[in-house]
Amino acid sequence: MEVIINEQAYQYISDFPDGWKFSSGDPFKFPVKIGRHSCFIKLFRKSISKITGWDLLVRLRSKNNRNIPRIYDIKSSEINGAEVQYVFYEYLEGENLDQLVSRGDEIDLAALSEGVFGALKVIHSSGYWFADFCEKNIYRDLEGRFILLDLDSCIPLSVPPRTDSLGNKDYWSPVFHFYRDLLGYRSIKTEDLPGNFLNLLQLYLMVFRIHKFYGL
Repeated sequence: MEVIINEQAYQYISDFPDGWKFSSGDPFKFPVKIGRHSCFIKLFRKSISKITGWDLLVRLRSKNNRNIPRIYDIKSSEINGAEVQYVFYEYLEGENLDQLVSRGDEIDLAALSEGVFGALKVIHSSGYWFADFCEKNIYRDLEGRFILLDLDSCIPLSVPPRTDSLGNKDYWSPVFHFYRDLLGYRSIKTEDLPGNFLNLLQLYLMVFRIHKFYGL
């Protein structure tokens, strides 16, 4: 298949499943050298109608956003007669925030706040909110920039948060406890808060938690 990276066309021949990693999510492989570029490739075998952030991926293709991994290209193909989607991301070197916190590494909270806020701004302005807000989906590269991962799980702003669509409970449950226990909104439900507003509260909670409880 032909893949466009930085306006340059390259030929890519898939070797799936050789060397691909399989977890609870979709298979992926990295780093994959295409031309002179190193890529992270994610393979979606389910229908794009079941990928809540699919249109967001398409909108962000070929765009440069400092705190979001660049999506070089998106290509359809077939595996055993079934249509699949390949998403070609830039390959990032570094570690996720969960690894940094677990090891007790020094974390620049100003850079963390600025980076995640910048990524959320792009996502929200594109009409989506970030569903799986947690340390594992925040990445610090070798330049020290913080980047949001797992964009395919983002959800349109028209769809309110629900417990079955939210990810890590550590960063959405305390928000609603705050409203219920401290502000007295006893009947508040997850769908009462817009997803973009929930994200901003989650970011505030994350920075406070890292500073207060981990002493970083």
